[in-house]
Amino acid sequence: NYAALLQFLNIKRDDDKLLVHTWPLVATITTIPRAILLLYGSPGSCKSSTLCLLRGLLDPSHQMQTYVQKNVNEAALYISTNAVPSFDNLTAIPKDIENTFCMAVTGGGISKRKLFTDNDSVLMHLNSPIIMTSLEIPTNASDLLDRTIAVELDRVPQDKRRSDESIKKDYAALLPSILGGMCDALVKMLAFRDLVNPANLPRLADHALWGCAA
Repeated sequence: NYAALLQFLNIKRDDDKLLVHTWPLVATITTIPRAILLLYGSPGSCKSSTLCLLRGLLDPSHQMQTYVQKNVNEAALYISTNAVPSFDNLTAIPKDIENTFCMAVTGGGISKRKLFTDNDSVLMHLNSPIIMTSLEIPTNASDLLDRTIAVELDRVPQDKRRSDESIKKDYAALLPSILGGMCDALVKMLAFRDLVNPANLPRLADHALWGCAA
């Protein structure tokens, strides 16, 4: 039951629930540019925990979210070594890092010297589905926004707040069913892909086509 995932996501608008629900499915298609998922909202809207839940569906490694590095090589290294690079609590994104994020969506590489003492170089390949969180949308760069799905999360009312321990316990109990349903959804998405032909497509046309199939 992949839809069981939605009960753990504090998404403000119903239309955005569909965007978030299909994002992990499209993220598994490694041969296309995949949009960045930006989760933003006021304090207490469970941005970090939502990031962890979604990331865990695709990348259960212990290396979790990080800050935005100010150095392009550091950002590229983090992106290239994580299946789902995750950046938490952004306030602003330096221009060079914005360009690195754009490259990570469409695919590219950054070359750097292997050691300071020699002339060898290493190439870091960037092609990853990225998740970010912030209080507000942390950029006005049109290139990056065109590659981003921005979803607002709702602040949890005080009478509905729960401990992380209880949420994780309930989520762990349903996770096998969620992952099984996700695999079923992936099979159907693959079958429907060639049947999808929307009239108008956004800039990330491949992501949109797979999203419609999902």
